[in-house]
Amino acid sequence: MGKYRLTSQDAYNTAAWTFTSAPPTESAIPPGHTCLPEGFSPGHCRPEPLAYASYDLGATIDLKNTVSARGKHTFRVNAFHEWSSEAMPAIAGLKLWTSTNDGKTWEAVSVKRDRAGSYIATTSYGHTAGKRSA
Repeated sequence: MGKYRLTSQDAYNTAAWTFTSAPPTESAIPPGHTCLPEGFSPGHCRPEPLAYASYDLGATIDLKNTVSARGKHTFRVNAFHEWSSEAMPAIAGLKLWTSTNDGKTWEAVSVKRDRAGSYIATTSYGHTAGKRSA
């Protein structure tokens, strides 16, 4: 059993996923998945159940990928698993942070789950004038 951290980063976003996994005791390849050819992947293989998040800033985002830095900002976040032929566990929760200074400092965002299973995030950007990158 090992603990792993998968990260993705671009000019505007950073995402991280921490998970534990153990080597499979037998190959568990569901329909639609493939494993690396023999010789590249020793032993048995199986896909890991990845989770994804998307967000919708709605009409608050402009064409420069910025939102107003004044006041409270509320937006929707959806967390979901990749497609699988097997039942996937429920998404247990969501934690979210924002930065208004290119990642120098981060602030936790208030997140509440709605009845449809999406998350509603609410944050305030303080008294800073102008715009901030989303």
